[in-house]
Amino acid sequence: MNVFREEARLKVIVYYTIMFYALSIFKFWQGLWLFQAQPFVFKTRFDGTSWYFMQTGLHQWLIVHPQYYWISDALFYSIPLVYFFVYISKPSWLTVTGLLMLIINWMYVQLYVLYPINSIEAHVGWLLFPIVLMIKDIKSFWFVLAGMRYYILFFFGSAGLWKLYGGGVFHLDQMSNVLLLQHKDLLVTSGNELYTQWITWLITHPYISWSLYAGATILELSFIGGFFTKRFDKLLCIFALLFIVMDKVVMNMYYIEILPLIIPLLFSMYKEPVNKANPNNPLVIH
Repeated sequence: MNVFREEARLKVIVYYTIMFYALSIFKFWQGLWLFQAQPFVFKTRFDGTSWYFMQTGLHQWLIVHPQYYWISDALFYSIPLVYFFVYISKPSWLTVTGLLMLIINWMYVQLYVLYPINSIEAHVGWLLFPIVLMIKDIKSFWFVLAGMRYYILFFFGSAGLWKLYGGGVFHLDQMSNVLLLQHKDLLVTSGNELYTQWITWLITHPYISWSLYAGATILELSFIGGFFTKRFDKLLCIFALLFIVMDKVVMNMYYIEILPLIIPLLFSMYKEPVNKANPNNPLVIH
């Protein structure tokens, strides 16, 4: 087991940056940047944080002035690159830059999900991971990164427990009904499309659709094992990727933006740093 050193922190930052910009390209291709979507309505989310944010009126102002959506996009999509260059060239500013990323991400995600584009659950990676990045001390960075690992375990594990608690996994027609509700608009308006035919086939074959539901439940419950051992963390990464892909294929839901949350699983086998990083390392942060 390797000790978590400055080189490992650099890998974490690089992984985060690559994931962020790979997903930003994907979203641009899908027309999901704010300036591309040009939302003209908003929805009120039933939580206090969103209500406080809505008091600013920013979401309404942008609907009236859609030509400024690009400013929100520019801030959100540039800050990870700014953070990376700060880490390389001016590491003493890491905490300030990480805090700035946290604020920008929080405001952008709150704004983004107030429009009927996506759910806040899919963006939780961008909301939480800057908390790790704003930590300057290498030992504290390791502790917060390790703590973030437990969040991704809870994220999936609690979803599996909820399926058991709701009892849906014990009803053969559960997934067929879920698909019917999830895709009702698509089934009415796009009956001849290949994807609609695929969903229709799943609905009319409840044993197959239930098997997918049961498989997802087992996959999610497997994350509970991560609370007791780190031995299978790489396998849990694969399970997370499989869940994201199948959620798109079956439910047509984009949960791809939770990808940053698997980074702690990739570094869970590193030991807690004991001493300061090698002072001869040009990346060391004093």
